[in-house]
Amino acid sequence: MKVKDLIERLSKCDPEDVVVLSRDPEGNNYSPVSEICGDLKFKEDRRDGEIYGPDEADWVGEEEFNALPNAVALWPSY
Repeated sequence: MKVKDLIERLSKCDPEDVVVLSRDPEGNNYSPVSEICGDLKFKEDRRDGEIYGPDEADWVGEEEFNALPNAVALWPSY
């Protein structure tokens, strides 16, 4: 999902609603969103994904880091 898609969907919600994250696709547990972090890069693999901040380019190599898509992360409260 892109930020523009999220904005479109959220624009149809009541601004007073609580935003929560599901722990997994089956909806076994939920947590309220406590923080939003941008300026990240996202590396997806078959099972999972990794996010990297601007100061972590050396972890994956500068060239690969720059090729990764930009990302925004929503952090749960617990």
